[in-house]
Amino acid sequence: MLQRAVLAAIVVLGLALRVAAAPYSTGSDIPQFAGFADTFLRHKACFYSFADLEHSEEEGWPYNWPYLYGPIWIYVLAALRLAAPGQVEYYWRGSNYYVYVERSWIVAVKSVLIAADTAVALLIYKLASRRNRRLGLVLAAAYYLNPMTIYISAIYGMFDQLALLPLLASLLYIDERPRLAGGLAGVSFMIKQTMGFPILALAMYAWRRRMFRVFAASLVAAAMATTVPLIVLCPASAPKIAELMTEAPKPDYTRPLVYSFNGVSSLATYLRDRCGCGESQGLDTLWMIKYWWIPLLVLASLLVPRLYREEDAAVAAALMYTVFTATYWRVNHQYLVPLVALLLLAAPRLGKRLVPVAAAIVAWVGFWPIAFPTSWWFHVHIKNPNLEAWRLVDRVTLMIFDEAFYVEYSLVLTALQYLLVLAATHKHVVEAYAALSRRLARRLAGLLPAGRE
Repeated sequence: MLQRAVLAAIVVLGLALRVAAAPYSTGSDIPQFAGFADTFLRHKACFYSFADLEHSEEEGWPYNWPYLYGPIWIYVLAALRLAAPGQVEYYWRGSNYYVYVERSWIVAVKSVLIAADTAVALLIYKLASRRNRRLGLVLAAAYYLNPMTIYISAIYGMFDQLALLPLLASLLYIDERPRLAGGLAGVSFMIKQTMGFPILALAMYAWRRRMFRVFAASLVAAAMATTVPLIVLCPASAPKIAELMTEAPKPDYTRPLVYSFNGVSSLATYLRDRCGCGESQGLDTLWMIKYWWIPLLVLASLLVPRLYREEDAAVAAALMYTVFTATYWRVNHQYLVPLVALLLLAAPRLGKRLVPVAAAIVAWVGFWPIAFPTSWWFHVHIKNPNLEAWRLVDRVTLMIFDEAFYVEYSLVLTALQYLLVLAATHKHVVEAYAALSRRLARRLAGLLPAGRE
């Protein structure tokens, strides 16, 4: 009874913080989401044929950003748009570009994000409580009261927690109901493709447990169920769906630096900008960014021996996702929400030596919204901002504007993730190579001629 009361208190506190901030703040993606939703309602099943950069101006989007996600999120946005058709204003005045969005649309979108965030916290509690209920309460609180998870769902407004929700549900069912787990993993991927990294780890886990075919078939079936209706109703959209969902931005300098969470990319950009050179001459540090896939392959290959033996699906998913956020050249702050959740679930089973590293990553992620001038989102896209909310956020944040700080921040974050992966894999790598050496030695011994008596 006491544990339920504590869980309820955690949810009430976290929900109160989110509800208090949600109506008075918004990031730049929420007005863009309105443009996406309007395009879907206008073109229905042919949405993806108009979801690229070429159509952004004629479709009336405030920003020249394409829709690169699976269809589930646009279904959600379209339904919300029918309920909240609030206007989005955007115009140039001199050299400044202004984008304003009505509060009804902000609240509509964030209501889904906050609901998903709350469900994620409850799932973390349920998953962790299998081992220890008190631990479940600690981990649920560490997620739901983390400043970054509050920031993403209730202040900025991005939907990674919605993609995370079915992934955690897949973790819940993977051992007993692999078919359901595969379907949930497919839903997670079709909300946001970044979930593909932990899903790959779950697929390896399913393969080891001899249930890969069931898991994979359900995953593919769920993915097809979300896209086939669009293709059937608008066959011309099929290649566009594939193109947009597999489109990856070309590695480049990561500006603005305050939103770059890969330390190598941040450092390369900072060095370039501080050299006093023009874009076409002088210090070239782009090589530090464009070969990001090399450390990705190195860390992933080091992780394989552990994944091959891993007995805990949450640990496998957490380590694979950490490889992604440690190495990908452009890590956005919303990518860190699944990182926080998965590391919290994995930490108790990573080993005592690694718990402090995982905890440090979670705490360091949570520090960013406190360091950042978060009140920016309380007025930049809101025509009549709430001054009291704006000033309150200024009082509780450090409002650090120095770009050098954010370079240092991202370097620490990246270093911690490398440390976690390397420390979690070195033992298994050594054992794997030792076993391989023994096999090679036995084979060589078999090839040599027998000695004379």
